[in-house]
Amino acid sequence: MKTNNIAIFPYSNELYSFLGYIQVTQVMTVQYIISLKGYGIIGKEIWVGDKKWTVQEQLSEEQYAKIDTIWITSLAANLATNILFEFIETAAERKLEIFITANLKDEVKEEIKKINQKYSNHVDFLDDTVYEDCKYENNVMVNVPVITVFGVGEMTQKSDIQIYLRNHFGDDFKVCQVGTNRDCKMLGMYSFPAFMSEKRYSEKEKICKFNHWIKELEDENKPDVIILGIPGGIMPLNDKHTFDYGVLAYEIFSAIKPDYSIMTLYAGKYTDRFYEEMKELCKYRYDFELDSFFVSKYSPMSNSMKDDILNFVEISGAVNEKNNYLVYDSKALENSDMYVDICHTLEVYSAFESI
Repeated sequence: MKTNNIAIFPYSNELYSFLGYIQVTQVMTVQYIISLKGYGIIGKEIWVGDKKWTVQEQLSEEQYAKIDTIWITSLAANLATNILFEFIETAAERKLEIFITANLKDEVKEEIKKINQKYSNHVDFLDDTVYEDCKYENNVMVNVPVITVFGVGEMTQKSDIQIYLRNHFGDDFKVCQVGTNRDCKMLGMYSFPAFMSEKRYSEKEKICKFNHWIKELEDENKPDVIILGIPGGIMPLNDKHTFDYGVLAYEIFSAIKPDYSIMTLYAGKYTDRFYEEMKELCKYRYDFELDSFFVSKYSPMSNSMKDDILNFVEISGAVNEKNNYLVYDSKALENSDMYVDICHTLEVYSAFESI
């Protein structure tokens, strides 16, 4: 994939870590960031180092002339189709290359294809999923260390941590990474496989397919470490936002046992009793020992708890003052301490031959 000057739509704070990675690696040049009023960030300045963007609601003709690519992010899956179609038609009419990482329904994809055919324009859904019958009966052993990042719910900075780990491990080791959403494909990572949400497969088939898929990635890439981000959450937030009751996390941890695991939490203060209960949950529900916690800087807004889409407020994360458990917060993403701790743990477990 070759991209040059791009605009991102729609943007939210969830994608901030992606901007940082893009700036460091220069895999593409982000010219403009476009969002929606509902995200509450129109007009705000986004800084990564000395690079600044102002979040816009739309682009001018002059700005369209300065880009050659539009990235439609995973957040577009939540958009009203008329808004999405209008934006795509505007881009297609101007002959902009369109990359879509949103998980869209087949009928929506077909309409987008028709729009681009109308203008003889190129659109890439970045979807290489091939659905085949499951031919596996049992799991196989994955030999390289696997680091998992999972959370109690959505918007707990899982992507930020995954980018942090990629940046730090990438300096010393060959990394194979599976991100929590399809946007990761734009950064050269593997995205979470779509077959895990397909009803055509039984729970056992999903577990076996995912296990063998990770094994195939190991055999193909020959990495020193695999970083695995798990979408969604491990438990319901309320009756409206259930995160599928943590079924996906159960399937993944039945397929792969992590060598190091990080549980992400919403912003707030937590007791030692809570941390111990979470460690017990992982031990007896998922059959692995939880290594550390990460208290994010986001918390669900109470007035959105009954809405279809959760809104979040950014506040300061709080760590355990007693330090009886290994707990990180957003400040840990600014230094190498978490990376060093993980390497030390893997060394103790003999997951790495040498550090």
